[in-house]
Amino acid sequence: MNKKTNKTDKESSGWIFCKQYINRWGQLMVAANYGYEYWRFPVKRSNKG
Repeated sequence: MNKKTNKTDKESSGWIFCKQYINRWGQLMVAANYGYEYWRFPVKRSNKG
């Protein structure tokens, strides 16, 4: 997916938090417009020992 994010300092294990991103159709998705403080996306981690 093509997401342009404005990351916050709330990034923690397994998740990326951002206030806005551009979805696959080119629409700017601002969390505040939907009643959220931020969007949360899972991070895929590699299983390197």
